[in-house]
Amino acid sequence: MEEINQQQINDIIAQNLVTLRKKSGLTQLQLAEELNYSDKAISKWEKGDCVPSIYVLLQLSQFYGVRIQDIVMQNASPKPKKVKVNVRLVWSLLSVAIVFFLATLSFVIMNYLMPIGRAWLSFIAALPTIALVLTILFAVWKWRIPFAVASSMFIWLAFLLVCLILQSYSVWMVYIIAIPLQVIIILLTILEYLIHRVRR
Repeated sequence: MEEINQQQINDIIAQNLVTLRKKSGLTQLQLAEELNYSDKAISKWEKGDCVPSIYVLLQLSQFYGVRIQDIVMQNASPKPKKVKVNVRLVWSLLSVAIVFFLATLSFVIMNYLMPIGRAWLSFIAALPTIALVLTILFAVWKWRIPFAVASSMFIWLAFLLVCLILQSYSVWMVYIIAIPLQVIIILLTILEYLIHRVRR
């Protein structure tokens, strides 16, 4: 039997990890966020510089829906499940559809009760609501960048809605409040990213 050295084992695992990630349609950063590791650690595993621990291999096998053997053996031709990513996409789209349904329902009811009113505002109100729902989903899934984008959209769209409802010349000043909130979101995202990298 041909003897296999440590570097060959590293290379086999690295090749299988790259194959699994690419077949799942994930970037190294997305995979890192899913597993709560840094993209630097993912890169090292995929280059064969080091091998994940048994615990991490178990995590990876469960995440991809394959056996550990499919990760550590040569010519295993692993076939990952894409269910996890697709389910999250469907949840996001379903949430957006539900919010727009409620906005449309609100528009119809308001138009019926107040024909000369401003029923169209129900659609404007749907925008920060969608951003808020996506912010919550991204926070639960620990998607840092999409969370920062969605929370920023929520802030600016909520202030836009306030301006449209109040319709006052001086109401634009509420946007001054949004600026420090936006800076806080950016700084928190950077801080979380730096902490995440230091821990790994």
